[in-house]
Amino acid sequence: MSVGNRTDARNRVFVCDNLAFSSEIVISKRHRRFVTDRFRDGIAAAVGQLADYRTLEAQRIEQLQTQELPDRTAESIVLCAWEQGLVGTRLLRPLLDE
Repeated sequence: MSVGNRTDARNRVFVCDNLAFSSEIVISKRHRRFVTDRFRDGIAAAVGQLADYRTLEAQRIEQLQTQELPDRTAESIVLCAWEQGLVGTRLLRPLLDE
């Protein structure tokens, strides 16, 4: 398949500082000819895969929730998230205490 006819689909998750999550599936088309039909097909395929996606995401989240990390590793992840602006200063101390 040529690069000009490629479809990209990806997941984007946003977490607010009050730990409210939102997620979206992004579908982008790189081919202009028949873009309406191709985009419609992409939407239909994405919607058709939502049940499988939900199951896989639930399994992944459960695995992450039950995975144990050494304190030093967890602190490093939290501090890296803070340095990248993913965790606000207000939440830094509570996260490190946890």
